[in-house]
Amino acid sequence: MRKIIILFALTLPFSWSKPSTPSLQPQLIQEINSRQTSWKAGTNSLDIKSRLGFLGLHPDPDYKIQTKHHKIAKSIPESFDAREKWPECKDVIGKIRDQGTCGSCWAFASTEVMTDRLCIGTKGETKFVFSPENLLTCCEDCRLECVGGYTAKAWDYYINEGIVSGGDYNSSEGCQPYSKASFQYAVASKCVKACQNDKYDVKYDDDKHYGDSFYTLETNVTQIQTEILTNGPVMATFNVFEDIIYYKSGVYYHVSGDCTTCC
Repeated sequence: MRKIIILFALTLPFSWSKPSTPSLQPQLIQEINSRQTSWKAGTNSLDIKSRLGFLGLHPDPDYKIQTKHHKIAKSIPESFDAREKWPECKDVIGKIRDQGTCGSCWAFASTEVMTDRLCIGTKGETKFVFSPENLLTCCEDCRLECVGGYTAKAWDYYINEGIVSGGDYNSSEGCQPYSKASFQYAVASKCVKACQNDKYDVKYDDDKHYGDSFYTLETNVTQIQTEILTNGPVMATFNVFEDIIYYKSGVYYHVSGDCTTCC
C-alpha cells in the first residue's frame, strides 16, 4: 500500500436546469448556426437524456474543502505540455480513457489525476493505474450509479478506503478493469471487494493505494496554471450549457441556452 498527497483544483457550479423541449430544438440549432460562430450545431444520434447522462458531476455546495493559495509563478508560458516536463510519465499523462455510456466522468477524472500525480511524485517509478470501476461501484457516499457522483467525496474515499488498480474496458489491466456493464449498458455493477482480473496476481487489499490529503484552488486562471506547472494535471469541473448537446464540429464556446448540468 502506498500513501501520497493528492492535490487538485475543483470549481463547483451550484445550479442547473432542464434543457428545452424537443419543439424548440430546431430553433436553437438555427440560432447557433446563424451567428456564424467557430462551431456548427446539428442533431445527434443520441437523444437529449442520453447525452446529458454523460455529464456526471453533482454539485455539493455544503462540502468544505481547504483552499490553497499559490505564490504566482514569475513567468507563465504561452503553452505547456505536462508530458514534456515529466517525460518519465508521458505515457501515463497522455493516455485518454473512455467512460463509455456511463455518467462516470467524476470517477474517471479523479482516478486519472491520481494516476498522473503518483507517477510524477515518484519520478516515474510507480505507474499505478487507479480503477474508475472500483471508485464507481464501491464508493456509496459519492456515487449515484451511472448518473453522476460527488468529486470531493471521491477523494475522501481515496484517503480513507483506498482504491485498487484497473484499466480500460476489455483491457485486462489491473485488479478491476472497467466493466462491460458500465461501458456498454450504463449500469454500475455491485461493489466486489476482490480483483476481477484472473491475470492479475495481487490480492485486492494489497493492491489498494491511499491518498493523504487534497485541496481546492480559487477559480483563478493563474492559480490553476501555477498548480499545473508545479505539480501536474488537476481535476476541474465546468458548467455545461444546453447548446453543447447539439455540437457537431469546430471549437465550442457557449452561444445560447441555459446551464443544464456540470461535468
